Amino acid sequence: MGYYVSAHAETFGVEVTPNCTEIMDAYRNPLLMEKARRNGIRTNEYRLITSAKSEINAPAVLFAVNPFTNNSMKVVDSDSNLPGMIKKMSMGARFPVSLHPLTGEVLEITQMFGESTNEETSGFTKRFYEVFNIPICKLVVQIDDGGVVLNHCEPAMKKEVKWDIVHDKMREIKQEL
Repeated sequence: MGYYVSAHAETFGVEVTPNCTEIMDAYRNPLLMEKARRNGIRTNEYRLITSAKSEINAPAVLFAVNPFTNNSMKVVDSDSNLPGMIKKMSMGARFPVSLHPLTGEVLEITQMFGESTNEETSGFTKRFYEVFNIPICKLVVQIDDGGVVLNHCEPAMKKEVKWDIVHDKMREIKQEL
């Protein structure tokens, strides 16, 4: 819904945060990965695929790249499971799937105005918010020896948000105005 509210407001010349470009940059995995990389946010080498090829190996983290799917993360541990999962997530090779190598522990965290639901990722979520300007979202990251690695961003569900953090941030913003 956020995108359409922003699109409606932009149509009438109202300045909104986040704007439509920021939303698309964050919620479309290939755009997210490239913008993050260009802005110094650590990512891994992802690939866009529509079918399993012999050079694709598990373990991997997969994300559907289509306009119909949120909450699409699948962790595949076995090479034998990759072809079926890719076929399913690509809707029969109609849409690409973003494949990320599994290099660390996978976490889903909620980012709220740069704050994190996971203390270990607090510096990372602050930087994410500075770059993408998305007030509330769910991030899929991997934690490895080098730190936090971004894999995906999607809208956070209401139950995933710590509303006390949001309310505190809104009070801060109002005081700054």
